[in-house]
Amino acid sequence: MNDFVGVAIELKTKCRKCDGTIHINALTQKIPCPFCREELNLSLKTWEGILEDPIREAPDFDEGESTNSTVMGNINYQITYGRQIPRFPESKKNIDLKKAAEYAEKGNIEDPDTGKKHSFRKIPIEYANIFPEAMYLAMEDTGLVPGGIENKTVNAQEPVAFACPKCGGFLDVDGKNRMVKCSFCNVSVYLPDDLWMRLHPTDTITRWFILIDVKERPCTWDSDIWDIVVDGKNNIYLALENDRSKLELVSLDKDLKRRWERKDLEYYPETSNGDTRLAIDSRNKLMLWSGDKNSLLFLSTETGEIEDILGGKKGRQPSGSKNTFSMKDAFSLCSDDDGTFLVFHRRNKKDSDNDNYYELLRFDFDGNEIETWKINESNIFGKFKGILKSTKGPQYFEGLKDIPTKFRNSDIHVSTGYDGNYYLLSYDKLIKYSRDGKKIYFKKLDCSYTYSRACGDREGNAYVLSCKEGDRYYVLQISPDGKQMKRHLLSVLDEGVVGSEEVISLSEDGTFYLAGYSGRMRIISNNGKLIHRSKEAKEDEERKLEEKRKKED
Repeated sequence: MNDFVGVAIELKTKCRKCDGTIHINALTQKIPCPFCREELNLSLKTWEGILEDPIREAPDFDEGESTNSTVMGNINYQITYGRQIPRFPESKKNIDLKKAAEYAEKGNIEDPDTGKKHSFRKIPIEYANIFPEAMYLAMEDTGLVPGGIENKTVNAQEPVAFACPKCGGFLDVDGKNRMVKCSFCNVSVYLPDDLWMRLHPTDTITRWFILIDVKERPCTWDSDIWDIVVDGKNNIYLALENDRSKLELVSLDKDLKRRWERKDLEYYPETSNGDTRLAIDSRNKLMLWSGDKNSLLFLSTETGEIEDILGGKKGRQPSGSKNTFSMKDAFSLCSDDDGTFLVFHRRNKKDSDNDNYYELLRFDFDGNEIETWKINESNIFGKFKGILKSTKGPQYFEGLKDIPTKFRNSDIHVSTGYDGNYYLLSYDKLIKYSRDGKKIYFKKLDCSYTYSRACGDREGNAYVLSCKEGDRYYVLQISPDGKQMKRHLLSVLDEGVVGSEEVISLSEDGTFYLAGYSGRMRIISNNGKLIHRSKEAKEDEERKLEEKRKKED
């Protein structure tokens, strides 16, 4: 993706003293009203409120797309902003964004057609601290830029003769001050509006630009997050709902810099059958699927490009198989390290009572259905279990035994731990299975509800994102044998580090990645140290703590 995108700005407000229009044609903190010379002061806080939406939203627009809005406050500001490559106002030619650093070093850029120089500078540090993705400013009004290539001054072509209203003596008015003292009678004369406007013609609004480094943009979202996963290099993959209710895939590196993003996929939820979900397969490809879609997509983790599709109109089907591959009505999926993946799926099969049931199925990367469990058939007992499993009827979650394949429950999240075992999570209950289908434990969890998937570390500990009374979210830890359970990461309401996040992923080194609605994201070390907290997560935490204080008062 391109390093820079341009955000075009046209901004104006009304003078609080005379109600005249002030065109704000540069990122500056002081602008005089062209009518009454009353100074407009724009603090850093004011600029943050004005530019927050343009800097966050415009890079996601199509090139040339724009919108209008009003920033409300003690003073209202009318702003038009959009995505546009900066261009020269005279020739309308785009500037070369690759030379941005060179232009900023010179402090200006020259239109090759007209020879006219225009302002081009690095964004001042105080604004860069607020908007780290904003790199450069272009085409500002040079008269408003500190140390600009030229400075506008109050400029009447020649002094204007004006009669003193008291003595009739002629005054030479140069427009530097609106209150002029008569040299004849010594009275102070306030220049009328028509004369003042003649000396100070109203500036017109001009378009200026902010250059955004897209790799430096914080990853945020206004609506739902459907899933988060992390690969072996701690690269993060997020499936988001953007402001147009469509899927947005974003990959961040371990330093939270954008690696790539996809906004052009037609893959998004349409009904209640299932949200968009992610997994990393054994080949380090990103798996994308939903219970609303037939197809399973495999994307490059390096570029986000689609490399393979199973099922659907555009995807492959297993060769020579009587069954077609489809993810339609699948509820959960996990990848295994042996080149296969498990799907918890409803295929409209019915039991002896004519009721639908779900199945736990295993597939290879060609979509071929293979045996669900890796049963050791080298002994008589293993063979006997293999025969029984195909005839066993659907079971409820609480009653599941060894090698389950048919389920009456419809809401089971299946996942693979780094220990090689499998975890089945349903609401507040967790079952752990070995690779050959042996049930290790069943555990009723200490919570009211659970979110996302269960995560297993290399030592066999399981971790479940849970919540209980009082809006408390926390991460439970269950020991490898299931005999011990504790709150491993506490809620912020209990002086912990977990906010209101609703999806979780665990990296191989034991780092937790949590994300939730409206930009909430936290990264937490295995020992409970907060590594990263998004702005939205911080605001949510502050709101929770304030509500807690009010209840305690």
